[in-house]
Amino acid sequence: AKRASMVTQPPSADAARVLDALTRVYGFDAAQARACVDELGANATVQMCVDALLDGGAQDRGGPALGLVRCAHVREDGMMDIDALFAPRACGDGEACGARRELWTCLSCGTSGCGRY
Repeated sequence: AKRASMVTQPPSADAARVLDALTRVYGFDAAQARACVDELGANATVQMCVDALLDGGAQDRGGPALGLVRCAHVREDGMMDIDALFAPRACGDGEACGARRELWTCLSCGTSGCGRY
């Protein structure tokens, strides 16, 4: 019996834009980026793929931070103490990935995070 040869389909225009951003802007390995886009399917976005690749242990080589639309830590009773902004911090204060560079800090609760959290 003959085996059917596997033919890799070219990516759609949207998938091609996501692949371009993942490889050219963020510097992910092309094979890993393609596998991620294929796995996430037709609705894959750059944000979804960056998160999935980083969570899977892939390394990026830069690129812009993908910001939050709304901080999940906003409180109605005011903002954090301004002096606390100058304290040394790590992503998640040690509970997330522990990164110490390029962090954001929630002005409401003081939680710090990197572009992934």
